[in-house]
Amino acid sequence: MELDNAKGTFLAKLILIHIPVALLLGTGILALFLIIHTWLPVIISGLLVILGWLVTVILRLMFVRLRISEDSITVMYYPIRILSSNYKKIEIRKDQFAGGEISGKMGGLRTILLLYEDASGTNAAYPPVTISLFSAKDLKKIKTTFPRTPR
Repeated sequence: MELDNAKGTFLAKLILIHIPVALLLGTGILALFLIIHTWLPVIISGLLVILGWLVTVILRLMFVRLRISEDSITVMYYPIRILSSNYKKIEIRKDQFAGGEISGKMGGLRTILLLYEDASGTNAAYPPVTISLFSAKDLKKIKTTFPRTPR
């Protein structure tokens, strides 16, 4: 099974990053060359850029690709920011997989996936991965794939 949240990520980046930055650049150039005689649109666009950035930071929005094969579970992810970073990867062999847990934070605005690996008889937790941008159908598949608590 392979799932990703490419559509949700595209919409989030478009609404929270690309459109506000384009508005800021457009209004800034117009104001700079005195085509518009007020800086109010530039200030409003700048506030929209800051607001979009804050939303992505507070909700920790991420692009996530989840791949479950016969022998391993792989999660590749990167945070959605104005300047994107490199992928991070979690790969767990099935014989070392100790379980997964899905929980909601911030009143359901942020859904996180925690994966556990059996390391020398104890359960080691990987960093949480935000899966909020998945569609409802894909979230349902993920919730049925991982048990609520680690084994």
